[in-house]
Amino acid sequence: MHRPGWCWLRSRFLLLAVAAAPEEDGTRVAFTGGVRVPRRAALVPVGVRREGRRSLERLTTLL
Repeated sequence: MHRPGWCWLRSRFLLLAVAAAPEEDGTRVAFTGGVRVPRRAALVPVGVRREGRRSLERLTTLL
């Protein structure tokens, strides 16, 4: 299900989603993703947690 406010990026093997919303003290950012397996309904979250932490660390240093 696609929800308002999310940006979905899809390729043959990857699915990524990012959302941002304003808060009192700044902006809340959320993301998710995984590996798409051809001919299967499953989305496998391979490496999502590790890459998510790296991305948040990079974003934090920019702020």
